[in-house]
Amino acid sequence: MFIFGSKSFLVIFSHLMLVLILTGCASRTALVDFDKNTNFNQLRSFYIYSVSDEDQIGAVRIVDRAQFLFENKGALIAEAEFSDASVEIEHYIEEQENDSRFSIGLGTGSYGRSGSISVGGSVDLPVSNDLIPFAVVILRVIVKDKVVWQGSQRVEVEKGGNQSIGLAQVEALDDILREYPLSKKLDI
Repeated sequence: MFIFGSKSFLVIFSHLMLVLILTGCASRTALVDFDKNTNFNQLRSFYIYSVSDEDQIGAVRIVDRAQFLFENKGALIAEAEFSDASVEIEHYIEEQENDSRFSIGLGTGSYGRSGSISVGGSVDLPVSNDLIPFAVVILRVIVKDKVVWQGSQRVEVEKGGNQSIGLAQVEALDDILREYPLSKKLDI
């Protein structure tokens, strides 16, 4: 007989909660695509720039962060004409509808001597109707006018204004560059 106060129940319940917590803390992985014929170890110098004109402050922040991360792993930052590859960074804020819903179900039924009849229904009520902002960053590595590697990431912007947007952009860029095949792994 299974009793909720038993020691085995508590052990199982604590293990289940640990798994749920660890699953909730799992890191994000950026989406990447690359040319399998490219030898990324030959790419040592990079020209890094932003193609997003709307957010100049964000562009400076993202380019500076990318340059820091590439230099930290031994890559050289160079002008376009002296680099092995160009790194094009696109970034913007995308808004998505908040799809949080609360459902209420109602039902009735009767059981008769020769059969049964039941009627039911449910109603979805939106919890809020606001839009959720996401920082989107797309990074492309270009060699001789050909994209050889591309990564993209989308991170939810926490409430808090422009500082939160900047943090989300940096998180997205860090996620992307964790996946880039530099000779040394990025310790971000």
